Amino acid sequence: RVVEALQKNLPTLQVTGFYTEECRENGQRTGFDIIRWKQNHHRSNILERVPLARLGSQKPTVGKYTVFVDNVRQVAVSSLPLATNGHKIGEEGEPMLQVIDEVGKMELLCRDFFPAVERVLNGVQPSSIVIGTVPLPRRPIREVDIIKSRSDVLVLHVTRSNRDRLTAALITAILEDSKKASLREVLQPYVATTSYELRDSQQQHNNDTKNAKAQMVLTLPKIQPCGPLISNTIEPRILLMGETASPQPDQVGMEYAERSMWSVLSMIVGLSVSNKDFDSYQTLKEATLSRGIAIWDVLSNVIHDTARRNRKSKKKIGEEKPNRLMTFVEKYPSTLAFCFIGVKARKTFGKHFGVSDTDSKLTISSSRSSIRLIVLPSSSKSNKLLLEEKAAKWGNVMEEFFLD
Repeated sequence: RVVEALQKNLPTLQVTGFYTEECRENGQRTGFDIIRWKQNHHRSNILERVPLARLGSQKPTVGKYTVFVDNVRQVAVSSLPLATNGHKIGEEGEPMLQVIDEVGKMELLCRDFFPAVERVLNGVQPSSIVIGTVPLPRRPIREVDIIKSRSDVLVLHVTRSNRDRLTAALITAILEDSKKASLREVLQPYVATTSYELRDSQQQHNNDTKNAKAQMVLTLPKIQPCGPLISNTIEPRILLMGETASPQPDQVGMEYAERSMWSVLSMIVGLSVSNKDFDSYQTLKEATLSRGIAIWDVLSNVIHDTARRNRKSKKKIGEEKPNRLMTFVEKYPSTLAFCFIGVKARKTFGKHFGVSDTDSKLTISSSRSSIRLIVLPSSSKSNKLLLEEKAAKWGNVMEEFFLD
């Protein structure tokens, strides 16, 4: 139903992937089929069906079913698009829906299956989304746990009693979503956060026990990080950095506007203006950059706003990807200091750039002076220092590098 509704409302939507379906004879289940979407030369979607499993004892088996591993490889795996020639999946900008139903024991008997799933999850672009299902097994499945631990994946609990509401909410969220982080908020009532929660929910819905053994997994849209914020006329002398990246804003010119650092910087530059209003933010930003301060982050990983607000529910960041800070220094040799907002940003920098926590300088090359490494008090509200104290500490450190 989700696929049909999306195709109806998005005429250019490309659908790839596969789903599985029961086979029945005389009311009895006899096995499962794999059904994949294919596109003909007119780019319309057609379906291809092959057996996944049938009742039998010939190895390999899952339960009482013989699994046709070659069909998984030839149909399910081949239905998952690959990144080729350096291009990402969906890079041309046309909307693409990728269906993976499911990542289960039968499919995982094929050695090529899970690597293909990971390539899809790692390669999906902003114009694409992945919808799949994973089982709720009695014993953990390593590959399923890997998928569920990703920061760009939501796990949605599906039961017979909520599936119609969930389907409607999912369709609405995808079709009407304009703010990249809002999918998590719209679908929050259906998000399964722990295995205990899922098992408790199963006990509450005895009639749904069979249906509650599967969850839907949904990729959150890839949020692009902000690049460095630099004056158009003043060479940077300080690179001010947090740990993780700010997401690209909906409105050009509002990059980094959500950061708590602006309350500190506004006191340093002597402006009592808001970073929420567009015109005021431009004034505050220009006053900051004109003093030779540039702004970026140690990592290019973006953490969703809801995860930032609720640290207890924050998923693993995944593979940390440092920004190209050495390239920044090469491009802007005027840079004299890296100022880290909080100890955590400094530790993450040291981990990725081979600098110990006690080093106070970074040597780039013998042809230029070292870069000072300075840790500033965190600007977040969790730091109990008064705002005036934070501003004083920041100002005392940074003023020696300011341009007159």
